[in-house]
Amino acid sequence: MADIAGASQRPQGRFGPNISTVLAETPKRGRVGVITEHLQWLIGQDGHPWIHELSVIAVEQKLTNTVLRDVVSDVAWLSRDAGEPIPEENKSIPSGVDRDVYRLVEMYAVAQRLRFDFLFQQLYDRCRAWLSETSDALILSCAAMAAMGLRHPDGLDLYKKAIEAPDADKVVRHVALTAVWIGQHIPEQASLMLSLCSDMISKGENDANLYFRRCRAWTRLARYEEALDDIFRAMHMLGHSQNAIHQDYVREWQIILSHMEQERSLKTVVEKYGDEVRERALNQVDDITKELDEKLAKAERLVAENQLQLVQILGLFVALAAFLIGGGVTIGQASGWIQGLITIAGLAVGSLLFFAMLRWTIQYKRNN
Repeated sequence: MADIAGASQRPQGRFGPNISTVLAETPKRGRVGVITEHLQWLIGQDGHPWIHELSVIAVEQKLTNTVLRDVVSDVAWLSRDAGEPIPEENKSIPSGVDRDVYRLVEMYAVAQRLRFDFLFQQLYDRCRAWLSETSDALILSCAAMAAMGLRHPDGLDLYKKAIEAPDADKVVRHVALTAVWIGQHIPEQASLMLSLCSDMISKGENDANLYFRRCRAWTRLARYEEALDDIFRAMHMLGHSQNAIHQDYVREWQIILSHMEQERSLKTVVEKYGDEVRERALNQVDDITKELDEKLAKAERLVAENQLQLVQILGLFVALAAFLIGGGVTIGQASGWIQGLITIAGLAVGSLLFFAMLRWTIQYKRNN
């Protein structure tokens, strides 16, 4: 652990050196609020002394990562609201503080400020550099948010690593939820949001913003009644003093109503013009069917014509072959040339009659 001998020269917040006594008398659930109030007095001073003070308190009070992340998130938001510039990473760690703890608080502070300002490229570059030092789940979730905002292909992978990390907590999951909320380019965005929101609610991490996010997932899935339930719950959970956030929720409510009205209008149009469209479609189907039948009949006639011509050619070939073969045999068996001539004439007449009858039959079939 750090040598905190120099803690007496450390920045003095709201409760001064009595912060340890105040925290000892504060229930665990209220510690985040007390520390935040203490550090708020240091916002606006040169060098962001609240980072130093929080690092010392973290060691003294043995704060868990979840508490540390909660405090940094709240103070970073107040810092932004007060117009304080984004912290710069110190090259030299102040004396009297644990170097590793200070470095972690510093990373959290810078990441949260960049996240609140939606400075995706700076956040992505910083997180990528930090991940070479640590595998902290909050840094992973901030990297996922930056990647989603930049539409980088590694956004979804970073998101999954963040929520599956062993040190993932409610702060990590809230940042991851913001990441997937930004990732509208992801086809499964709505289902991912719905799954994570439901998981967080089951863990008791629900707050107004969580229901607001889940409301958006329901809307994208066209489940508007569930969306209305969640946005009303979010507005009910929101404090009376948070008017700006309340207006965001009201706008979301109006968006849901707009989607519902569009769906109702579409159904009305479909019902109004449905019969007419169906009738036109059926008429078109009938016309197409008739056209196809005509083309099919024409094709069948063409095939039949070709078949008849083929039969006619074969008939002529048979008649000619019969004449030649019969004539040859007759001449060979005839006793004289007169008898052979008469026989040949008979075969010729028979062949012509056969061919004529074949032509008449083919013509008859063609006409009928």
